[in-house]
Amino acid sequence: MDHLTDEEAVLRLEQVWVRAEIEKDADTLARILDDRFLATFSSGRTLDKTAFIALITGDDSHIMLSCDFTDGRLIVDADTAVIVDTATMRGTRNGAAYKAPARVTSTYIKRGGAWRILAEHLNTLAGPSSSAAQR
Repeated sequence: MDHLTDEEAVLRLEQVWVRAEIEKDADTLARILDDRFLATFSSGRTLDKTAFIALITGDDSHIMLSCDFTDGRLIVDADTAVIVDTATMRGTRNGAAYKAPARVTSTYIKRGGAWRILAEHLNTLAGPSSSAAQR
């Protein structure tokens, strides 16, 4: 069994999350997102866990190929962790390629010894092709 620090565990969970979104893996998303999960997007739109999973896994016109993070900052305090980062998502929407930079704030909680994702706030940054990836 892995004996990870909380920081390592949260960063690993972030990688699992990105992979689950790219692979449209509803089972993994259901397992790692807290039941109270809430996502907020640039438009002000909010989605609960069920709606978020449906959005990620049910939209065949949107394919995320990669998501690269830069300048991330991680804060862990007891059973709460926050990552603030810049993400650059690349993929296709309706067959057209896009590259979408965004500021992302993700909040994690530790329950029963396991980290879960509680909330995400994604703010798409202005750019020539960023509007193609807004949710």
